[in-house]
Amino acid sequence: MIYHKIYRSKLLFSASFLLLFLLGQRSLAQEFISGKYDSERKIFVPASKSFQVKSFREGLAPYRHSGDYGLIDTSGQIICRPQYEEIEGFSGGVSLVTKFDGSYRTYGFINKEGREVVPASYDYADRLFERSTR
Repeated sequence: MIYHKIYRSKLLFSASFLLLFLLGQRSLAQEFISGKYDSERKIFVPASKSFQVKSFREGLAPYRHSGDYGLIDTSGQIICRPQYEEIEGFSGGVSLVTKFDGSYRTYGFINKEGREVVPASYDYADRLFERSTR
């Protein structure tokens, strides 16, 4: 009987610890970049110098953090986490993206929600796709 109670309490402790760990991991995920949007110049000035933000097009801007690019909106909300070597400006609701695995570049397109509408798995892509979506 004593063994059963000890085992059960250890199991309960382990499950509680796992739940707290997972909730903690979720809360550590950054959803916003602190800073201010300058509507006259159409730029976002991040509070931290670890973020570099490019120009806005169609309400979104690529930002660089830790070597990769993601997307933010004018409020600083992260739309797409950094995962691309390059993100071009939006045109017609899509943007050309580049991935690099260390030896090979692939290309695709993302939409304004940050989802790949053409997977970044192609050897070549250009703005012809963007022109055809208007």
